[in-house]
Amino acid sequence: MKALLVSILVIVAAGCSSNQTPDQIAKAETGKNAKESVGYQCEKVYPMGSSIPKKLCTTRAQRKTIEKQSKDGARVLVKPALSSKVNP
Repeated sequence: MKALLVSILVIVAAGCSSNQTPDQIAKAETGKNAKESVGYQCEKVYPMGSSIPKKLCTTRAQRKTIEKQSKDGARVLVKPALSSKVNP
């Protein structure tokens, strides 16, 4: 009797786990395609002073903006050093 109940529960649980409608499947696939089209990417980043990684997710446009800001910041720091005159 117990074996019959356990087998029925297993069958019911397996049937309930795959109850996605075609609309839900299409939405999931569209979401994946949308993420790929904007260049959505996640990576592990270790904040300074921490050994615990954080998950950082960005789009292609956000990564380009960050790269441009980094280059501009470096130019601001280097330009005064290059333009100063050294007296021998």
